[in-house]
Amino acid sequence: MQTPKHVVLATDLTLAADPCVTVSARFAKALYADISLFHVFQYVPEHRYRVPVNWMIHELRQKAELRLDLVRQRLADLEVAAHVSVVEGYDPCRQILSFLSGIDSPLAVMGTHASAGIERFILGSTAEAVLRQARCPVVTMGPFAETSELDQFRRILIASHRPEDLDGLVSNALPLLHPICGVLEILHVISSPDEPMPFEDRESLVATLEQKGIGRKRIKFQKLHGKSVAQAVVNEAERDSTELIVLGARGSSEAATHKAPGIAIQIVAAAPCPVLTLRRSSRSEAP
Repeated sequence: MQTPKHVVLATDLTLAADPCVTVSARFAKALYADISLFHVFQYVPEHRYRVPVNWMIHELRQKAELRLDLVRQRLADLEVAAHVSVVEGYDPCRQILSFLSGIDSPLAVMGTHASAGIERFILGSTAEAVLRQARCPVVTMGPFAETSELDQFRRILIASHRPEDLDGLVSNALPLLHPICGVLEILHVISSPDEPMPFEDRESLVATLEQKGIGRKRIKFQKLHGKSVAQAVVNEAERDSTELIVLGARGSSEAATHKAPGIAIQIVAAAPCPVLTLRRSSRSEAP
């Protein structure tokens, strides 16, 4: 994975999107990346009612434009100049993925309400659908996530419960993490206390991290035993004041967003900080 050159803040202009403004600015400044503010304006161009609704659509468009201007000004206050792109359509996920596909080395940032139960089954989740299908890294802010205005992320947690995936996850994340990383914790959640720790050759991994500018004293290895992987990761993030969680995310179709949430989505829903996901091609669960 290349270091992202362009941060795309995909926003629906709801309260769930507010924390994403700050984290988008953090990434853009730390990575010296451009930033785009992207919004999908949804409306009904054709309908079966005789009552004209053009006036209503006009008002909705004006409100969206006003909110976009406010977000752009907030980014400017954070010393980031954003380009605004608005498209019209029914399917936000498809529009966002299409926009990302036309950008060189993007990093997507989104907020989510983390809906559950019948609402999730019927409506699905745009953020989750993008997270599962995007070819680029995706940063998702859940309903409990907070972030500061610092450029560097003081504590980053890379987590997995599959030893065979953890090494690749660290390697794939390095091009993005080394410009922004403070302390890096590599967490492996195990189902049995007797399960061996991955990274038999830690010195080799440490040497690789040092080559990327992450010094030995800033690297921490941790193994936790827990029946709930998501809960173990969230607990560790809360205990250690983590500012960014990094996970692998299993690629799947949009239909999967109407089913029971996977581990990555459970972590996003409860995390106290932004969650960065890197899509995996494996059919097995993630992180």
